[in-house]
Amino acid sequence: MAIQEFSEVCNEIARKCAIAVDFPKSGEPAEPLTAHEQSDVVPDYMFSVIKPMYRSCRLNGQLYRKAKKVEEVLDMSEISMSVFEHDVDEQILCPPGFDPFGGDDLKRMHVRRIRDEYAARIQQLLDEYGVCDEASIVSGHIVSLKRLATMERDDYSFYHTDKIVELRYTRIYHQYRAYFFEEFGGESAVYQRDPSGKCSLRCDKNMEMKALQWYKACYAEEHRYRSSSPCMSFPWVVWDVLCLYKRNKMLSQGMTTPSTHPLADRFSVEIQKDIDKNFEEYEIFCVEICEECEFVQRYHVAYGPRLMHPLFVLKKWLTAELFRFCRLTMEHIALLFIQFGLGLLKHSTNISDTVKIRLFPHKLIWSEKVYMVDHSTNGIGLALIFFIRFLASQEFSMCSSLNLSLDDGRPMPYPLLMRQPLWEPLHQLAFRTYHHIAVSGRFDSMYIGEVVHDWSESESRDPIIVSSSLLKQSYGESPLSAHRILDLLREWTGVSQILTRNMHQNRRNDVILITSVGTATARQRLSRLLLLPIEQLRRAIRDEIMPLSWAGDY
Repeated sequence: MAIQEFSEVCNEIARKCAIAVDFPKSGEPAEPLTAHEQSDVVPDYMFSVIKPMYRSCRLNGQLYRKAKKVEEVLDMSEISMSVFEHDVDEQILCPPGFDPFGGDDLKRMHVRRIRDEYAARIQQLLDEYGVCDEASIVSGHIVSLKRLATMERDDYSFYHTDKIVELRYTRIYHQYRAYFFEEFGGESAVYQRDPSGKCSLRCDKNMEMKALQWYKACYAEEHRYRSSSPCMSFPWVVWDVLCLYKRNKMLSQGMTTPSTHPLADRFSVEIQKDIDKNFEEYEIFCVEICEECEFVQRYHVAYGPRLMHPLFVLKKWLTAELFRFCRLTMEHIALLFIQFGLGLLKHSTNISDTVKIRLFPHKLIWSEKVYMVDHSTNGIGLALIFFIRFLASQEFSMCSSLNLSLDDGRPMPYPLLMRQPLWEPLHQLAFRTYHHIAVSGRFDSMYIGEVVHDWSESESRDPIIVSSSLLKQSYGESPLSAHRILDLLREWTGVSQILTRNMHQNRRNDVILITSVGTATARQRLSRLLLLPIEQLRRAIRDEIMPLSWAGDY
């Protein structure tokens, strides 16, 4: 039973808390809370390891779940290795067959020794402060940090752990930068100031070769000679020398650098590889969706793979992650994507992006004959990334309605979605997927490229506390057993194992500790599902109808 905020019980709890706070001054101890003044459950934003939690619909709960999104993305990306982990510039900085050492093994060994010293100091910083990777140290954006004091986050003074780590890395950076320029007379000697006051680097051949030696020792060394500690940032201590060399080299060779999106270009390549690998499945998909949706058939004639490749990717992704959790269908997704490709969706992300994502420059009118317009696949990776970003935006989530009309004069009206809960699960999935791609540079979350399942299977860190009534045996027309309940929870969430343990507190409040083994996404689904009221969850299991309300909680 809910208790109002100014009830006698609440007033009594407030009085006892006030006495407890004043105890250091008054010496008067507070009375312990009675059974009626203690809660059996706590809201999800007050995470508890001893009491069951429920999903709070109030402001604190909403803010907590919005912040929880970030943790979910980090969990998904925790084990993923970035595709850019060992990306080497073989075009300019380290072309095949090029040896900046000129065959001098003594010089090569000397650079390796300097590299290993740098790597050891970076590793010491990582170990000392519990930082997960080198990039966090170099960028200053540290996710987790072993702090000097537990209350340090409230300390806005200069000397806190974040600042200390930054200062220590800055010292390493300047020390090795000074060492690099030492044989050239120091950093101040190689920079000259023009009449306008702007400093520019004077770089000679020896300086360029030394920078390339540092680069090769980190990025293109034989495996047996690589450093066991992180050192990818070592050559970028002299980033200005490397950048100047690359710019001059490109100008001398008449090379231009087009304005590209490396991640999107890689996505386009991975999409093409995936379709080539699953070509029979792709052809079946094209036939089926053209039969189901006549508007897709028309745009297929005009744009061919420019439309069908992205739709095939979206179908694989959403079939695995979404369609069983909500009432959206592939027809809705296809209409949304075509609207996006036509530029019909008004969004405020970036005006320049709107030009880039016009996959379909000409809208097809229903009464007109369809001709081939553009069957190229240029830019589909970029378009898909921008489309997922749009689905992940707050603007899409907060739409009052979704009018899926293509405004092409079709006699039969297009769908009109009026309830925000219908597309909220799509928004939540897109949010996690977009940020996973941005953080890891991988496309595993969209089932494209090298999709590895086993590495992402792990056990949940903290147990979920639920009331023991969840697994209570019932003997009605549809009997419920613990075995049946756990089987359905596994099926609905996708976890591979659910482990339970009884914890007896008292007769009124026995609880169960639940841990799970599975992917980060599956474990997150289970934790959200177990926040539902126990009776609602048991009814859904009894009727074998998956509750749709939980899918878009976060």
